[in-house]
Amino acid sequence: GYFENLGVSGILLSPLNSNPDTSSRESGLPFRKYMGFDGSWPIEPRLIDKRFGTEEELKLLVKGCHDKGIKLLLDFEGRYTHTEHPYYQSNPDWYETDDSYWGELFLPKFNYYSSRFIKQITLDASYWANKFDIDGFLNNFLPNIPHEFSRYYNQSLDRELDSKIFNIIRSPMNFNSHSEFISPAEFDAQLNFSLY
Repeated sequence: GYFENLGVSGILLSPLNSNPDTSSRESGLPFRKYMGFDGSWPIEPRLIDKRFGTEEELKLLVKGCHDKGIKLLLDFEGRYTHTEHPYYQSNPDWYETDDSYWGELFLPKFNYYSSRFIKQITLDASYWANKFDIDGFLNNFLPNIPHEFSRYYNQSLDRELDSKIFNIIRSPMNFNSHSEFISPAEFDAQLNFSLY
């Protein structure tokens, strides 16, 4: 097939989580309205946004990739959610009280020191890997995660999945290195794609 002829050995999908169907207004001037388009404004931890397909279609995609020797990785949004997310509604202590993504109040950032959050986000990643046979994740966690979180998350996933899953940590939109998180006990690699 096409990808095989190109020598592709892995495919990275954008986040697939359900996103709001409506737009949100930015916090500062000029107060434009915009919306998440790529699954990165999650409102559900384990539901595929209907705009991206169904669970059965994802399973077929993964199987098709594996049948051709291609690994499939999923962009896993673990840095923030939308305020419509059930975690934000029922567990406000899982979130930073004074920080949000892009400075937008409707995208609160997670608190990586909350032990209940750490366990839940690990269970969510395990769910995606187990249910859909995902080979790895591009994890959107940086900046400011503690090593305790990084070790727990990676080692728990390896134990839960009874295998080594390929875990990449995504850098913020700059060219800073975060090699201190790359080790056998933490992440396998770092990816940085500053496009702006």
